[in-house]
Order: sequence, then structure tokens, then C-alpha cells
Amino acid sequence: MRAPSDFSAFLSPDHDPGLTVDEVDQWLNDYAQGKEFTVPVMLESCLLLQGSYWRRLVASEFGDDRELFDRLRLQGKSLLATDQVYVDDTRTGYFRDITFLPAAFLTAYTLRHPLTPVRHALTELSCRAEKPNLRHCLPVILHIGHSWGGGLGRWIENYIEADTLHNHLVLRSIGDRTAFGQQIALYSRTEMKVPLRSWILTEPIQSMVTTQYEYLRLMTELIEDFNIESMIISSLIGHSMDVLRSGLPVTYVLHDFFPFCPALYSTFVNPCRSCTPDELGECARSNPLHSYFKLESVQHWLEVRSAFLDLIMDPKISLVSPSQSVASRYMQLAGSLKKKGVKVIEHGLSRSMIDAMSSVRQYSEPGLESRLKIVILGRMTPEKGSRLLDEFIGDIAVFSDVWLLGAGENGQQFARLPNVKVVSDYTTTDLDRHLVSISPHIGLLLSIVPETFSYTLSEMWAAGIPVLATRLGAFSDRVVDGELGWLEEINAERFYNRIKQINIDREAIALVRDRLRQQPIRSAIEMVDDYQLLKTDPSATPIRRYFLPRKTHQSHHHRQIHNVPNTALYIDAKASYRAVLREFLQYSAQKVDQTPRISTVAKEYLIELSISVCVFHRRKKRRTWLSFAF
Repeated sequence: MRAPSDFSAFLSPDHDPGLTVDEVDQWLNDYAQGKEFTVPVMLESCLLLQGSYWRRLVASEFGDDRELFDRLRLQGKSLLATDQVYVDDTRTGYFRDITFLPAAFLTAYTLRHPLTPVRHALTELSCRAEKPNLRHCLPVILHIGHSWGGGLGRWIENYIEADTLHNHLVLRSIGDRTAFGQQIALYSRTEMKVPLRSWILTEPIQSMVTTQYEYLRLMTELIEDFNIESMIISSLIGHSMDVLRSGLPVTYVLHDFFPFCPALYSTFVNPCRSCTPDELGECARSNPLHSYFKLESVQHWLEVRSAFLDLIMDPKISLVSPSQSVASRYMQLAGSLKKKGVKVIEHGLSRSMIDAMSSVRQYSEPGLESRLKIVILGRMTPEKGSRLLDEFIGDIAVFSDVWLLGAGENGQQFARLPNVKVVSDYTTTDLDRHLVSISPHIGLLLSIVPETFSYTLSEMWAAGIPVLATRLGAFSDRVVDGELGWLEEINAERFYNRIKQINIDREAIALVRDRLRQQPIRSAIEMVDDYQLLKTDPSATPIRRYFLPRKTHQSHHHRQIHNVPNTALYIDAKASYRAVLREFLQYSAQKVDQTPRISTVAKEYLIELSISVCVFHRRKKRRTWLSFAF
């Protein structure tokens, strides 16, 4: 039995749509106008009468629903229906006869029914068995991070890809070394293409602040407009601590030691065990690893630290560390966190990376008798051990071949050495191809600062490559010396001797490789499952989730609609050419000034050129064609 014609979503109440309820509901909401209209009968299959008004009314004697409805009309009451939800009541029996209505009513419902446009569309779509792109009204998580990319950006990307139980938005701070939070931008995905919304801060955030009016206002705005239900904070760089005052459940992931430690790594010669005001001041003056946040005073950082430690004690804020060493050091540096507790949840690799590295296991088999082949993945910066490597690479190249993959421009200092090959950059999708081609016996991880996790270690393990790493941080947590790899102190001579020993004992390499092949590879899906277990409050679904944008084109979470060109530059089409050119030249000058690899002379010339062209264009009264190359 079908719904009476005044409620039907189709031209005929007996029409069989041949689609699921969710599919019809999605088509309905894509085409409906989102309005209410009066109805002449009470639909028994989809009507709930509750409250004191109805209890008093039904206490009277009524023979049927029609008599009840007539009484309502006499009292000036109306029954309303909405076109925003579809209910399948095909298996429900109920009163259908509306012939008792006045002729004018019947004519109006037949010829001028408010659902007529929707009925035409849904009937045609269902006759073609055309399926819609279903929206996903899932709880929304807001990720807080910066725009640097790197391991933090990768973690957010992997988390979002692996989590099918939530919709995700990403809020990033954008700036440069003068102020890391000059702009705050909201993205529907991890790619930083066209933002859903952005805010230019009148007063930029140099590193971070405890509170700021503009930031507080934008947080209130986006939580309300995008129905944010919880947050995951990966970094507060360029942000305000107002994100910790939202009242929403927050998971704070300790990817580094900021903002407790403005030096990021909490390392001054050695990993820090304490950080008094005097030690913080000395660190700001003398620590070579304290290179990013130099513009604010020691007092600023003491105020930030105090506010941070107070705010994260909120019961709604959960602290998560990717390795035990990070949790232990945080609780040693800030004793108050011992009462709070830090949950350790290791990162996981994406499905695509696991598949790629598994193929390396399958197709890469270095001969035990062949010349030792060593691979070093990632940027060769001082923090990642470029100076340590410089002290012994020439010696190990005598008896081994060394590949530096993704070393960046700093890797070129090693390119002329014999038996050393440098690949400045590679794409993630090409990593397996490089590793299969090299078939390395071992890998090196040379960080002189304690890593909080190390995706590189996970990748090499997934590829079945034994690793020799510095005895620091997450390396010490994860690598069992002599079992799943080797650990060594930060000393060039000791590294050289250890590699020489490994080269001689090839059976040890084979033994570690076999153990790695038997070890399961942790996935991002497993990681996300562990994060889901942190939610100990199974509260009811917030009513506001049902007010999410119901039309497909209005959903910020529908991935198929993001057909944004893969370009580095986004330009507001409504802006004038002069404004775009001016901002581009200003950006160029700023970018040149902030790029360390460009010489001072070249910087002065290029900045002067940008300013001169900008001024020249502003003064010209005629159309000007400009072409220049940096």
C-alpha cells in the first residue's frame, strides 16, 4: 500500500522507485526546496503526537482521525509536512481516502501541489534507475595544523584517508618566519588548494598566542557554520590557544614539544631533562637547534607554557603520543602531566604505502656476497644528521655504495664522492621503484635530535630493510638492538666501526631481514581504531548533526565534487589584474627573502626587481606587458 497522493514523492503513489530509501532521500533533498506545507489528513504511518496539548485534546471523544483533524481546523490549527525527508511506508496500512475534502481542496492538491516539481524529477530519475552520490551526515572532526607539510601533514592525510566514521576538515596556519600565523585557512581535504574559507589576521600570530579576539571569533564562526563536533590538534604553530577553550572534545597529538618548548625538539646538546626559566633563556641565546621562533621573549614562552599546561588538564582534552619516549619526556619536563596521563598510539602507514613497500620485500633481495649497499632516506639537514654523515661517509664509501634518496639540495655536498649517488627528490609513489632498483642491504637513520616517531623507519621496515639508527627518542623505543636493527651513539667513529662490523657479518643482516619479514606492518586503519577507543563518552547523536547541509552540492565533505585544478596558485577571479600582480610581486620578494639557499646579492637584486616592477606598473597609465624569470 502506498502513501496518499498528497504525501507521495512520485507522480503516482503506487510508483515503485527501484532505489533504496537512502538513494530516494538523497534525490529528494537534492531537488526539494526545503519548505513546509499544509496537509489535509493525518498520516498515520509517520506522525507522532506528544505533549500536554495533545493529551488534553485526545481526552475528548473522537470517532476517528478525521474528527480529530476537523476539531483542529475549527481551533485554527494546521498540520504541516516537509519535503526534506523521505519515509518508506509501503508495508504500513492506514487511512487513504481524501474524497471527503471540498472540491476546491481536491483540485488544488491535484493541480497545484507543492511537491509537483520534485515528483516529476524523482519519477524520471527512478525510472532511469539513476543513483545519486550519497551525502554522508557523519560527525565532523576539525584538524588543527600548520602548512609546512612533512610528517605532520602526512599524518593528517593518513588519518583522514583511514577514518570512514567521520567527516574531516583541516584548519591550517599560513605565514612565514616573520609570523607563522598571518592567515588561517580551512580546507575540506588535506590538499592545500582552494580553501573553503580563510581569515586574514589584522594582527598576525608570530609563533602562537594564548588568546586573540580575531582568532576566537573565527573559531566560533567555523564551529557553528560547519557543525564541528570534535577536534584533533596536531600543532599550535601559528594558532591561538583559543582552540583549547572551545568546550568540544579535543585529542592533542604530541608530534613535537611545541609550545612547551619553542625549540621544537626539547634538545640542547642533549635531550633536555628539565627546562627552568634560566635554561630557557640560555637555550634562546645559544642553542643552534632553536632556529624558528626567535622573535618573542622568554617571558612570552613562560606565559605560553603556563597557559598550555593549565588548559590541557581539561577532562575533555586527551593527550596522545606516537612513542613512549615522548610521553616519558613530557611528564619529566612537566610533572603536572603525570596526573593527566598520556596515551601512546603509534602511527600507521597508508594502505598504498604498505602495498608499495610489500612489493619491495618481494622483489628486492640483495646478495649477501655482493658489495654492501646502504640507503639513507629523507632530507639531509643538520637535525637529520648531515654533519654526522659528513664525518664518515668517505670512509664507508671505500667498501660500500651509498644512496641518498630525497636528500634535497643539501645532499649535493656528497654528490661528488666516489660510490655515492644522490637523488635530490622523489615522489612517494616512486619510492618502491627506487628501493627495488637499489636493493639495499641496510638503511641509516642519523637524526641528532630525538624523533617522536619516524615514518622513514616504518617505511624501511615495511620494505624489509634493516636499519642502523642513532640511539635517541623513538629509535630507542622501536629498534631492539641486534634484533630488528641496530642502535649506535651519535659518534662518527662508532658509526663507521658499526657499519664495518655489519659489512663483515652478513648473516646478521639476513637474520634481521627475516625477522622484519615476519613482523606485521601497522596500518593507518589500525591507528585510527586505537584513536576511536579514546572516546569513552558514547553520548547521543547531537541534534545539530541533522541540520547538516542536505544537498549534495552544499556538502563540504562530498569528495567527488572537488574538481579543483592541480595548480600552485589560486586567484580570485573577481580581483583586478593590478591587485593580483601587486600581491604576486610582494609574495615573490618575501619568498626570495625567506629562502636561505639564495645568496644575499641575488636576494637584494631580485627583491629590488620585484619592487621596481611593481612601482613601474602602478605609475604606468597605459597597458603594460611584463615578463620576467627568477
